Order: sequence, then C-alpha cells, then structure tokens
Amino acid sequence: IVTLSDRVTRILALNPSALTLRGTNTYLVGTGRERALIDCGEGRAEYDALLLQAMRERGVERIACVVCTHWHPDHVGGLARVRRALGYDVPAYKVIRKNKGEWVASEQTRGSVRAYVPVEDDDVIRVEGATLRALRTPGHTVDHACFALEEEGAIFAGDCVLNGSTTDFEDLTAYSTSLGRLKDELASFGRRGTTLGGENRLYPSHGDVVVDGAAKVNGYIAHRVSR
Repeated sequence: IVTLSDRVTRILALNPSALTLRGTNTYLVGTGRERALIDCGEGRAEYDALLLQAMRERGVERIACVVCTHWHPDHVGGLARVRRALGYDVPAYKVIRKNKGEWVASEQTRGSVRAYVPVEDDDVIRVEGATLRALRTPGHTVDHACFALEEEGAIFAGDCVLNGSTTDFEDLTAYSTSLGRLKDELASFGRRGTTLGGENRLYPSHGDVVVDGAAKVNGYIAHRVSR
C-alpha cells in the first residue's frame, strides 16, 4: 500500500509474474469516505485483506465503484471476491466488448454476477475529490480505456503504457492511435496548468508512477515507428 498523492493510493494485487512484473497495480482514488477503485486484481484473498486495510487506514467507509481498464483477468478477475469482501454489490464500470450479449456472457464466465455499467468515451465518473474521465484507448485490447484524473492532470494508463517494459497489443493501428490520444491529453493538461506540481503523471497498471508521462508516451511512439 503506497500513498502516491493526496487523492491516489496504490494497492498491489499481489500477483507477481513475468507478465505482471511485481504485480498489477490497483488504485484507491478520491479524498472522502467513499472512493473509486481502479481495477481489482485477479481474485486473491490476500488482496482483499490489503484493500480493506487501505480503506481502514484512510477512513474510507465504502467503495463507490470499481473502474475497470479492460477485461484481462489480472485487472477484473477479482471483482466477485472484492464484492464479497466488501459485503455489497459495488457497481463496476467498463467499456463493453463487441455486442452486449457477448460481453455479458463472457464476463459472467469470469465470476462476475452483475453486468458492468457501460462506459463510453469521455464519460465522467465522480467521487469526492476525484473526477475520472474515460479515454477510449483500444489496441492492447478492444475494450481498453484509460482514465484522466482531472484534478491532477494525470492519467490512469492501464496497460496502454507501463513502467519497466513495453506492452503487447491486439491491434497495432488502434494502439498507435491510442498513444497519440494520450500524448494530446497530456499536452492539454499542460496547457491548462492542471498538472500535479508540473508533473505529467501516468499511473500505470504495472510498474512505478511515470513522472514525465509525455516523455514516456513519446518514447513509446518512437519505438513503434522504429519497428
């Protein structure tokens, strides 16, 4: 459990591997008694305990929503367990894959009893102290979304941008377009002067905080061009 800013706490999902590095990052977001949770790990009892500990230590009484970056099991596989640990049916927001019938069926096979709340591009999710704006960023997966944290001029980057390695992708063209979208969003924050202490932060799903997000994204773009 690491406090990264006044409104962001990182909770590691405790699932280290060659693919997840030291594990998947989940994030407790907001400043009030009800906060958002970005992703929820893959379904480990140890993570449930860590989440509850982080909530207690910060005076958080309730998770208002789980905000999911994409369908991969290390990000959403723990949803059913987290709901049981919390003791209530917390809503989960995610971009829908393909058609609604396929999406509901596929997600229910992963142990999620309740359907997701559909997320569209530029949708806004609010909790006290945090405004999260959805950025459709397909490529890594068709349903991938990043979430801009407007108060900090930062972005929860999911698996679109990592810190410690490059990511894989299903669709290179879509992924390249998504990197361009992140570059433009970070530049927009800079022009508006809304960055956290002048930092263009990215909060990735794997690895440490990226302090200079613009430089990291530009590096990813250059890497793809060179390939």
